Amino acid sequence: MYPQTTLLLQSLAPKIDLLINEESTRTFITVAIPEHKSLIDVVKCCDKTLLEFDKEVFYKPATFHISLAWVLGDQRDQIDIKNLQSCLEKIEESTFHVDSICCKIGNKLYTSKL
Repeated sequence: MYPQTTLLLQSLAPKIDLLINEESTRTFITVAIPEHKSLIDVVKCCDKTLLEFDKEVFYKPATFHISLAWVLGDQRDQIDIKNLQSCLEKIEESTFHVDSICCKIGNKLYTSKL
């Protein structure tokens, strides 16, 4: 078990980004979140498990983010990031309490409490 974590999105520099999965079948609109020891510990644990099964670790370095929405396919050319960024900057500082991590693999959803 990891300690519960509160993540703070500071209004000074929230950053909208687009992430595309490896197969280019999904585009995710995300907000970057700062690295936090609890998140880094979870990634290290996952990486260790992957290596034990002779698998490659994912995404070095890890990209910590909150997914706001997703759409089918690679939609980088269709999404107006500047407009989304402008909307995000109008939101005051926001705090999110994180007490679990969800991992979707295929059509199965796994949830781990922190």
